[in-house]
Amino acid sequence: MQQYLLLSTTYPLNSSHTKKLHVGLQSTKEGIFEPIVKLTGNYAEGINFDSNTWKQFQENMGLISTYLSESSKPK
Repeated sequence: MQQYLLLSTTYPLNSSHTKKLHVGLQSTKEGIFEPIVKLTGNYAEGINFDSNTWKQFQENMGLISTYLSESSKPK
């Protein structure tokens, strides 16, 4: 199901603008608007983070980068 963001702002994540970060409000099933951060690509619908999950994602970005790098995986 397609959901739209209200009052959204889009930020490019790379120079070719193929990866983007969208920040806005999204309606819940109860009709309440909550803040959402959405990561998208040109060929992917993307992934949504609520504000708490986005904060956790940011806090763990170093671990995620280490895990995804070929040269040094955490033990």
